[in-house]
Amino acid sequence: MQTWGFIYTSGNEDGPPITARTGSEACVLLTVGVPSAAAVDDQVVEDLLAQGAQLIELCGAFGPAESARIMEQVAGRVPVGAVTYPASQAAGLHDLFG
Repeated sequence: MQTWGFIYTSGNEDGPPITARTGSEACVLLTVGVPSAAAVDDQVVEDLLAQGAQLIELCGAFGPAESARIMEQVAGRVPVGAVTYPASQAAGLHDLFG
């Protein structure tokens, strides 16, 4: 079974991280919603790793600085990737995130 970690921006600027676990017999998805990309603290990442995440995906305005910081913390223990959108989708993203 694979276990994937997914950190996303929840849009709740004042709230704590929102965690969930879902999946199937083939794959477990561990999700953590954070107020902003800059709000990801070391504990969020370490909790995902402790729960067995075999990779971590970042989604929701994670720029190069935030992504690099998380990759540095993970230090090669698991792959870290970032969800990206082509420029043609900018208007829809702007509508969603402002």
